[in-house]
Amino acid sequence: MNIKKQLKILISSTFLKFLLVGGIGSVLNLFIFYILADVIRLNVSISAIIAFGFAVTQNYYFNSCYSFKNCQSSKFSLWSYIKYVCVNLLGLAVNLIVVNILVNLYIARPKVFAQFFGIAVGMVLNFIGSKYLVFKKPKY
Repeated sequence: MNIKKQLKILISSTFLKFLLVGGIGSVLNLFIFYILADVIRLNVSISAIIAFGFAVTQNYYFNSCYSFKNCQSSKFSLWSYIKYVCVNLLGLAVNLIVVNILVNLYIARPKVFAQFFGIAVGMVLNFIGSKYLVFKKPKY
């Protein structure tokens, strides 16, 4: 198999698309978290929750339309969005645990580094839940 064909398969991979969308969401999340936690000095958990709200909404749209090809033109599925948010709340819980451990042990300064690691750990749960619970292909 030639390199060009392998690269095309890799790029078309659902997981890589999920990583790309997640990367964009992570940048948004980290930016909002940095402003709230490190500039305004809001509590890290509150900052993480607010940043999560923005990122999860953006990621739902892009994952449904791009990563999992589940976009139905102009039709928004509230049920699918609710499932997506619930799956991502598990990722947020893991994120909050990681962030608070790293910040409270004084390992992460500035605090945004703790958020970066929390996002990475939560992402694994988010992908599994998104693939198998939210955007699963119907069986005919």
